[in-house]
Amino acid sequence: MSGQTRWGTINPLIPSSFNRHYTFSMMAADEAAAEGREAPPAVAAAWQLARSAGAWWPFAHSVVISDRPVELHVNTDHLLHREGGPAALFRDGMQVLGWNGHAMREEWIMRPETIPARDLKHFDAAFRAYAAARSPVGNPKTKLKPSSILQKEVPQAAAEEQIAELRKHNDGRLPFFDRYVAGEHEVVWWELVQLGSSVREDPHAADALAVAYETMRRVKANILRVTAQLKALGYTFAHEPHELPGPKVRRQIAQLEKMAGILPLSLRAFYEVVGAVDWTGQHPGLVPRMDSVAPDPLVVFPIQDALDECKNGWREESDTATIVIAPDDLHKSDTSGGPPYEISVPDLNADSKLLNERHDLYFVDYLRTAFRFGGFPGYDGIDPAPKELSVLNQGLVSF
Repeated sequence: MSGQTRWGTINPLIPSSFNRHYTFSMMAADEAAAEGREAPPAVAAAWQLARSAGAWWPFAHSVVISDRPVELHVNTDHLLHREGGPAALFRDGMQVLGWNGHAMREEWIMRPETIPARDLKHFDAAFRAYAAARSPVGNPKTKLKPSSILQKEVPQAAAEEQIAELRKHNDGRLPFFDRYVAGEHEVVWWELVQLGSSVREDPHAADALAVAYETMRRVKANILRVTAQLKALGYTFAHEPHELPGPKVRRQIAQLEKMAGILPLSLRAFYEVVGAVDWTGQHPGLVPRMDSVAPDPLVVFPIQDALDECKNGWREESDTATIVIAPDDLHKSDTSGGPPYEISVPDLNADSKLLNERHDLYFVDYLRTAFRFGGFPGYDGIDPAPKELSVLNQGLVSF
């Protein structure tokens, strides 16, 4: 369609009718103009949907509808912005952190004082001032005194010997561990994370190690069970599904921490007890070819992979680094995707956030989510899920 010479009606009509987004402000103007008259059914439906959902996109035979945030914080230019918390918060707990319209990591907003100076200089002046205001002044930080148990060779062959050694170091008391084996799994891990770096000092270190080792023993038991179930279902693995830790794993951990930075206790225990897992592969029910769902099979690379990356000079000159844990869900499905799942180091805490993964969870919580879906957390939110998941979920140990 084209307009006659010097007739300006047709050109704005075309983009208004076919190309533009039907924004909230346009809806409000149309609703005001239609006062006292019956609106066309499609337009009235659009208004109703706008009152009960977030942004939405109609297509020929389907529609994409996003949830509406329960909290929204913006600056004077109406860009997502908030100090000390998420700029957008959704009902399912998902949150978006923003600074003047720029997406931010949670630790940048919540703990800006931890950002290394060489990285902080790349932020705008307003954020640098915000970080400076959050940094402690006048009270020098107490130097951490790591417990000697973190350097000691703790037995791994028998769980009883291991716990006995840790109890001996702690004069018989392991309160976090005792509560953990009594069933307080998630609460104990939350409290350990709240201890921050002091989890590495006495009397917490031996107790936290006991919890971490017991957690990963249960994770290992689940991996062995699910691996066996996948084989029984005829699952075709792309790689070795489970690699046990080698005899030199403690030496590898020490080397990795020297080259990259201190590992959170959760990842350290995973390397020591579990080793590595890789459930990428093919199955007509679980991982069908050319499917629209990325099942995101559980993968945690071996520690040797992290060491190899360090030796290749990936860290460069920085106070922080990341250890690649796994490919993202799309790469696992042989599709071009985003950045890999990573854990930032050094991290002196009991557990650490798994970066770039959609659930935005700590590593232990991510493992829980993975097993809740039989090792394929990409099916979280998918209905109906493959019937095979109910088989894979049977008999798993809680942790």
